[in-house]
Amino acid sequence: MSIGDFRTLNLEETGPLYPVLIGISTYHADSLQYEGLSVPEVIEAMALIDTGASLTAIDTGITDRLKLMPIDYVNVSSVTEAGVRAPIFDVDLIIEPNQLVVPNIRVVELSLGGGIQCLIGRDILSRMLLIYNGVRNSIILCN
Repeated sequence: MSIGDFRTLNLEETGPLYPVLIGISTYHADSLQYEGLSVPEVIEAMALIDTGASLTAIDTGITDRLKLMPIDYVNVSSVTEAGVRAPIFDVDLIIEPNQLVVPNIRVVELSLGGGIQCLIGRDILSRMLLIYNGVRNSIILCN
């Protein structure tokens, strides 16, 4: 069992933030290497764990940096908007600090704002144990 324990200064104020790496999917990377093309470097990002989100999202601009093309589109709703058409991308997500790898996950691209570059939804959380430890100001993820 891999355990990632990330401490923050004030969990109540900042929310459940967790460092992640976002990269192109393993499948896509293998295709690029087979064609003799370079694979874009992974992007370090700060993710907000959101148990209210059914899907994982990445901020606009990350897909450009990774040179990704959408594989599909989906209508998403939030507290402020309903039925927004958003592109879907296939990525690998590495949840630090203990390198919990979620390969070939489909994410939606949204404008997240507030310094958040990724939103971890229930599609990923359903594969893990999440402990929100307010006393220690930490988030623990186990796979």
